[in-house]
Amino acid sequence: EFFDLLAKNSNAVQFIGPIIPFLYKLRGNFRKLIVIMNYKQKDPGAKYLRKYINAAFLEYNKKYSNAKVKVVIDIDSFLPV
Repeated sequence: EFFDLLAKNSNAVQFIGPIIPFLYKLRGNFRKLIVIMNYKQKDPGAKYLRKYINAAFLEYNKKYSNAKVKVVIDIDSFLPV
């Protein structure tokens, strides 16, 4: 449901997922991944990326504040795009 809240109509940011990782259950918790690629040529300061993630995170917390599902955002830059 978090993936559906992300603005997917951007030419500066690409969203892929949700993906079930190799270790789909860790410490008793099920996990899913959303891969987000930010194109540095179109969004060098990651302004749009932060805007999309923050908006989706706030909307998700408003809609599902009592849910047992927890969204964790982990930023890992590994590819120079």
